[in-house]
Amino acid sequence: MILSLFIGLLILYVCWWRPIAGLAVLMQINLIRAIVSLDFSNLCFRCINESDIFLGAVIPLLGFVLILIKLYSKNKNLKFRLSFIDVFFVLVIFTLFYSSIFSANITASVAYTGRFILLASSYYFISKIIILNADDPDKLIIDFLKVTLILGLCLGVISLILLSFSDGFVDRLTIPGVHPIPFSQLIGFAVLVIISSLIIDKNILPIHIGSIVSRGILLVFLLMVLFASNTKGILLSILISLIIILYLKGFKISKKLLMLLFLVIIPLIFYVVSTIGYESLFERLFRSLGDDSINHRLLSYGESFEIFMRFPLTGSGPGAYDVYGYLPYPHNFFLENIAQYGILGVLINIYFLFMLYIIFEISNKTKHKNFIFSLLFILIVYFFIETMVSFTLWMHKGLYLSLGLFSGYYFNKNKDSLKLKGNIIK
Repeated sequence: MILSLFIGLLILYVCWWRPIAGLAVLMQINLIRAIVSLDFSNLCFRCINESDIFLGAVIPLLGFVLILIKLYSKNKNLKFRLSFIDVFFVLVIFTLFYSSIFSANITASVAYTGRFILLASSYYFISKIIILNADDPDKLIIDFLKVTLILGLCLGVISLILLSFSDGFVDRLTIPGVHPIPFSQLIGFAVLVIISSLIIDKNILPIHIGSIVSRGILLVFLLMVLFASNTKGILLSILISLIIILYLKGFKISKKLLMLLFLVIIPLIFYVVSTIGYESLFERLFRSLGDDSINHRLLSYGESFEIFMRFPLTGSGPGAYDVYGYLPYPHNFFLENIAQYGILGVLINIYFLFMLYIIFEISNKTKHKNFIFSLLFILIVYFFIETMVSFTLWMHKGLYLSLGLFSGYYFNKNKDSLKLKGNIIK
């Protein structure tokens, strides 16, 4: 408990000292609290820790409060502009309250709604407020990416050190006590930051992280950790995100990057794979393509439509999918919405796709002048793809935070034109 208290106070200090860094740390609170509660006599990589109210809920909420207080102490006129993205959250929160009234498990629905409002959507609103009121939003976005990259590298190293102390066979690398998906999500995020720093011109995306060779070596390390985590959804997310990066920047690759690829990255990958062994890194990944996790998901997809047809106006209720379904949730953002919220869930899905289209249009128009818009869109897609194969609505912190960064950045960069339009209307 003393260690948890110390770590909690340290996190709160970071939130006060550097809000954007505190936000990045809070995003990885589950991984951090797992390190605090490690049992070195029993490093179980397949075990999931019990809920920790102090580090899992109290510290994030206090961190959000401290961030707001710090921002207000620097600027007594904090701004918050409503946008088309805010409409999505208003629609979701209304739907959660409405569907809870008719829920098959009211207790679960109330708890689910509370988690979404306090521990999920808060990441959107806090990140938006930070960036919207920043004097230099570009620097804050880059700082957030760098802090997340550092966390990915540090936790990746820690996971390998802990693996070396494990006696049993480990088929999925993570921090003991945490499901491999959030760990893999962090590593995948770090991979995208490194790749972006390598292939995007620094004039439109000023990420300065060491030399090009050192970044190539870090990329190889992160990729090996990523494969060892054996998370198919994250690999799919990275692949799609990489395609979008290449589309937005153009498919041309510099000679320097090609030399790095063929002289450093590819040889290093072959060396690492041959040293660790193909089976350790890849065979379990391909073997898992036919395991129960996929079969269960396919089953729940059919059940989602059955629940929707049974309760088209209300759905089963937030967090009440398991009353009628085989799994606790269907591991799919769209199907969960229609199963738990009925026709309102359909509207949420349609509006979310509309929102993605608008964000893409904004990013596409600004890609040659400022690639930060595009990178934020890519991060939104990265987290969104993962929502189609895992987790449930209140757990999608990465998606909501990315939406908040984009919304805040858009209004900050367009505040002069918005003021002009406001004056014209007046």
